[in-house]
Amino acid sequence: MTYLKRHLEQHGFYVVVPLLPGHGTHYKNLNSIKWQEYADYASAAFEKLEKEFEHVSVSGLCLGAVLSLYLGIKYGDRIKNICPISTTLFYDGWSLPTLTAYIAWFRFTPFYYFYNLPEGYPYGIKDERIRKRVSAKMSDTSTTHYSKIPFRSFWQMHLMNNFVRENLSKIASPVFAIHPLEDDVASIKSVYFMKEKINSSFDNLILYDSYHLATIDRERELVASTVCSFFEVI
Repeated sequence: MTYLKRHLEQHGFYVVVPLLPGHGTHYKNLNSIKWQEYADYASAAFEKLEKEFEHVSVSGLCLGAVLSLYLGIKYGDRIKNICPISTTLFYDGWSLPTLTAYIAWFRFTPFYYFYNLPEGYPYGIKDERIRKRVSAKMSDTSTTHYSKIPFRSFWQMHLMNNFVRENLSKIASPVFAIHPLEDDVASIKSVYFMKEKINSSFDNLILYDSYHLATIDRERELVASTVCSFFEVI
């Protein structure tokens, strides 16, 4: 999120990028995190900003995008604008293992306790140069580029998706979704679903030269400028 953060700061925004529980340590630490812990952590970050600023907008990528929608559900029009990027309301991207389609069934098998979903090619990145740099940092011991995601963690994200999908109609803030057409983790079905369920103002931008990690891929400048322009509307 660094590129987006810097762009917003250069245009006069005060930006906070919370480090979610289980992140920045070791991928195995994700095993014990419940989705409500992510939600509570994001809520605390929002409430702190709300005490300091008249207008607070939220954005996020992947899990962060779903969390931004969660905040919209929880706080209503107290949030100025919401900009979810590469939203993973459905894990139906073309690069994911087939078993993700059967996640509810695998919940009751040994896979739930022992299986780790590998971060595989193309690592959410279309730009080969950037992909090579990111993949080189991935390892089982990395604290910044996890090479795996525990299935138990994946299940918690699935539960959070269920909650958010069921409550999207409660969002009162304007929403502008940014999503790659070729997202390898979540198809644009998530965008269509948001458009159908969200009753507040909704618009979207479809990217044509990026994969899932749109904030660092080929169209990162377009993503950053779009978020900035949307947030500047008061």
